[in-house]
Amino acid sequence: MAGNSHAGVVRVEHAAVALCAAAIAAVVPLAFLDDEAQAAASTQTAVTPTIEASTSTQPKAVGRTAPRQVVDRVELPEPPQPKPIPATAALREQLATRSLSELTEPEGTAAFAPASEPQPQPVELATPKPPPVSVSPTPSGWYTPVAKYYFSARYGVAGDWSSGRHTGLDFVTRNGAPIRATTNGVVVAAASAGAYGNLLQIKVAPKTQVWMAHLQRFNVRPGDVVKAGEVVGWVGMTGNTSGPHCHFEVRVKDKATNPERFFWPDGNVVTRINR
Repeated sequence: MAGNSHAGVVRVEHAAVALCAAAIAAVVPLAFLDDEAQAAASTQTAVTPTIEASTSTQPKAVGRTAPRQVVDRVELPEPPQPKPIPATAALREQLATRSLSELTEPEGTAAFAPASEPQPQPVELATPKPPPVSVSPTPSGWYTPVAKYYFSARYGVAGDWSSGRHTGLDFVTRNGAPIRATTNGVVVAAASAGAYGNLLQIKVAPKTQVWMAHLQRFNVRPGDVVKAGEVVGWVGMTGNTSGPHCHFEVRVKDKATNPERFFWPDGNVVTRINR
């Protein structure tokens, strides 16, 4: 008896489970159909800008029916028409102010001529005096008249001079080499002087002058104040000479004296001498 009652209970439970499953299977498709219907209705509303008015709704043929939205016809404004672009006023004025002759192209060879460009004007620059030769002075503080040299004749040697002996020092160097003031002084004369050629005379102390002869040209004039090492002229071959050199004299009370002691008071160390 107990076994029969237990079997009946099991059958009842199985029947309940079957009924629940059937109910769920019937309800779920209707829910999906309802969502699809709503999606179709929204798509149709977004695509169609205007919907005709209606007072009744039409049910769908399949599944549950969904009410359709009913709105009045909406008139959309027309898009604005593009405006034509006006011509630039500046271009019209530019073309209006130009004459016909300006717009006409040149004829003949003028059409191939290059455009003329302004030529720069030459600027005249004043010729500055050459800078002093940067060579150290001798032990006494005097500068030698030229920077690079050797002696061809020293003071007092016998020769074919008018006095019978050489009255100065001959500094042999290249033609055109700068000649510099040996010490501070004032230019007394700068002119041609017979056998001396172009002779420059500078007063360096009371009754004391230095003479530099055979110059190619002068860089100073009488009355100029010069400083030791300043370029006063250039080596040449004017007057009585056989080659480019600077004949240098020191005259005290208008008499020639040995110039070497003014450069090297303790004795001259220069050994290259041609007599």
